Amino acid sequence: MTAEEYFKITELFPVGVCVIDSDYRIIFWNRLLEDWSGKRLKEIQFRSLFELYPHLSEIMYSQRIADVLKGGPPAIFTSQLHNSVIPLLLASGEPRIQTTTILPFRMGDESVAVMVIEDLSELKKEVLAYRKMKDSAIIALNERIEAEKEVIRANDEANLYLDIMSHDIANINMLVSGYSALLEESPDKMVSTYSKRISIAASRSSDIINSVSTIRKLMEKKAPLEPMSLKDVVLSGVSQYGAINLEMFDGDFTVMADDLLPEIFVNLVGNSLKYGEKDIRISITAKSAEDIISVCVSDNGPGISDEIKPEVFERFKRGKGRAEAGSGLGLYIVKMLAERYGGEINIKDSYPGRKMPGLTICFTLKKG
Repeated sequence: MTAEEYFKITELFPVGVCVIDSDYRIIFWNRLLEDWSGKRLKEIQFRSLFELYPHLSEIMYSQRIADVLKGGPPAIFTSQLHNSVIPLLLASGEPRIQTTTILPFRMGDESVAVMVIEDLSELKKEVLAYRKMKDSAIIALNERIEAEKEVIRANDEANLYLDIMSHDIANINMLVSGYSALLEESPDKMVSTYSKRISIAASRSSDIINSVSTIRKLMEKKAPLEPMSLKDVVLSGVSQYGAINLEMFDGDFTVMADDLLPEIFVNLVGNSLKYGEKDIRISITAKSAEDIISVCVSDNGPGISDEIKPEVFERFKRGKGRAEAGSGLGLYIVKMLAERYGGEINIKDSYPGRKMPGLTICFTLKKG
């Protein structure tokens, strides 16, 4: 089986993938990496990595790459600490901010190294946006009587963004390395399965950026609430997950909200899919009571232990079991949004007493 056949699935990955053989020759280069670098696989295939990128001959790179080819642990390089392993430019001509993870892999009888390159350029833009917002807030708030209190608040917001990035991106890199390491010991027929896990782990970098952006919008000045179709909002939120086992309320309701409301369903449905089994069933109900609409999202998954339930809406809170492990941002965002719309939120088991008790999260919205 050729390298192109082995790694064909990586053409669908949201990361650049380069594979080198034991002689440091490039034997595969996925389509995204072609787009980023402007170099086609046919142009560089079987050429030496050190010939194309001489800086990799330096001991800090060459020794770690050699260790990986010998079956050693993954090597991780970040643009913040090292020169990029494979320098890549944005359309603007600026360098891409990237993290490169180099992993050992067995391709038949041959040992090769797989380079997984994540583009974090958008994350850098978010950081700059946060800094700009913080500086603007300080300048404006210094002109007010309570400037000192507001500056502290602005600093807390900036720290929140930095906490999210440093905490979760580190976890994502660990996931990429962990899943990818499994490829070395797996039978060939399992390559596709584990490769998909790599893709899922890598794509979460994008999810983190989206979460940070949502939180930043939440902490900015509130937009006026407007009447919205709850059904349209739910469909918009769950559309990104494709075909899922979803049961939804009949009819429609008008609620007061803004364009961030779909994020509640993005996070709640995503939470159920993330921790449920293949046949996870999700139900979304809505009931009218006086001047509010009560909405519940339920599933038949593994649920969350009672000791963790009171804390799941806090930032970075996570449980001890697999079913309760996560970034700690999704439910935090849901709680912030529920409070933004003047509602209440609670959590409970869908099927108390069962081995798989499931999870039900309910919140209220004001009628439109």
